[in-house]
Amino acid sequence: MIKVGQKVLVKRVGNAARHYNASELVEEAVVESVGRKYFYLVGYHRCKFDIERRYDVSDFSTNFKVYDTQQEIDDEAEYKKKNEDIRKAFDWTSTAELTLDQIRAIHDILTGDIDE
Repeated sequence: MIKVGQKVLVKRVGNAARHYNASELVEEAVVESVGRKYFYLVGYHRCKFDIERRYDVSDFSTNFKVYDTQQEIDDEAEYKKKNEDIRKAFDWTSTAELTLDQIRAIHDILTGDIDE
């Protein structure tokens, strides 16, 4: 739950992230006000953020996403990386050479047929 005065981390995303180094993508901000659907941050005068999605609301592409902790940012990056690795392994152009045992293990995970 977002509260006034709460410190949050703001990460540049999409086009807003293109011209920045990884170390410059995340900065700390303070919640200035909270409404029913949106909240506002100190220093982000023209941005309103959706409470549920935590992205800035714009008629164009979003530029910022708000997080409570660095761990959330790290977890999202890990999720995206691993998800992409999985997609690449099963893409029709993939050169991944999986053994039958690996395919069985993956199938069991996907279908929930894991023996414990």
